[in-house]
Amino acid sequence: MFFVLLSVTQFHACYWAGRTVPNMLALSAGTWLSLRPSATSSESIRKRQEKKFTSAITLLAATASIIRAEVALLLFGILALVFYKESTSPSDAGTNPDGNKNTRMPAGKHRLTVLAVRTTIVAGITSTAISIAVDSYFWSAWLAGRRHQQQQRVSLDSNGQGPGALQSLLKMVGFATHWIWPEAWGLLFNVVEGKSSMWGTSPWYAYLFLHLPKLLLASLPLVVVPPLVNLRVRSAIKGWKALLLFPPAVLVLGMSMLGHKEWRFIIYVVPWFNTLAALIAAQIHHNYPGGMAMESLHRIHQARLDGVEADRRAANGTVRVFLPPSPRMTGASAYTFRHAPPFGKWEYNTTESLSTDFGTPEKLWRDGFDYVVTSMNEVEPFIAPSVKGKAEWVLLDSVNAFGGVERQKGLVPLGVRWKREIGILGRN
Repeated sequence: MFFVLLSVTQFHACYWAGRTVPNMLALSAGTWLSLRPSATSSESIRKRQEKKFTSAITLLAATASIIRAEVALLLFGILALVFYKESTSPSDAGTNPDGNKNTRMPAGKHRLTVLAVRTTIVAGITSTAISIAVDSYFWSAWLAGRRHQQQQRVSLDSNGQGPGALQSLLKMVGFATHWIWPEAWGLLFNVVEGKSSMWGTSPWYAYLFLHLPKLLLASLPLVVVPPLVNLRVRSAIKGWKALLLFPPAVLVLGMSMLGHKEWRFIIYVVPWFNTLAALIAAQIHHNYPGGMAMESLHRIHQARLDGVEADRRAANGTVRVFLPPSPRMTGASAYTFRHAPPFGKWEYNTTESLSTDFGTPEKLWRDGFDYVVTSMNEVEPFIAPSVKGKAEWVLLDSVNAFGGVERQKGLVPLGVRWKREIGILGRN
């Protein structure tokens, strides 16, 4: 949700998205590449994740070969990051990521790196061959003109004033006279020969301080400020930060070395920053703790089913949840009732009554409710010992909400204060 909201507020990407220029075609690949290669102890899940990862690498290699060569910098950043992550991983060839030494991982510590490089080579060669075949056909008249120009320059070349070693090699193999690879031609013109400056130059910091703020708008302060002021946000994005920042950083810094700069040359990094900003926004968006409590409830129930606490009735799928007004006013709406019929057998009870004993811990226990999601101000009677000397309910989890702003030590003098707002109770 936050990714979509941030994306639609950014003018340049939305305005240009419908144009069939190569940069916008490459942007679709950059958006899809907001994926994370992950290792898991489940072999089937690992294979699905690797399939998605190789598909993304294939698309990126094809995009760099056919549409925009600068996208290769993103690919290089991904390969370098994957290699670094696997090099510094504590797991060895005989240990799974979950620490289970009885189940061997697929051979090789750099298994994912080798897979990515192999995929890049195969996809790159295939895409290049397609580009050469198709573009050489459509540019045949231009190639014929180039051949004619080369013949006229033979005498000039013989006087020692001809092209350099690289140009001579390309001429020898017929590049730009008998066949053409457009992205290689652009790379030769703009980077090797340094002729991009013919279209104007900008200072080295243009992308960092001029174009990125203009492209990202609200995403930029979200990426920069919350991790500085809130430890919880920093912890939440710890595993994502390097993945979502390093490849775009490689692209931006690499393109900054060229004199000619335009925002469309780095627009591919926008979905990467938006993904990280959306993750941060999800962490600080606690105005609806009731909705977050429902997500936590479903996770807790699944964990209890997997453990020894599951009773026969819960295992059969019949679960009763009581929801007083407090969580429903803060996001616990019908949209969060994930297992309600026809998708499950859960009962999400939102009944309100003027009866004096309605909603009390004893009444809810007698009525057979499995869970109660309520305000933390109402939790104490539930967890207090009953007449039998034992609490009938146990607090399983709580959800924080925005509690104000407070002074703190460090670089940023102000920070966010959180308070426990919604509690999740289960039968003890």
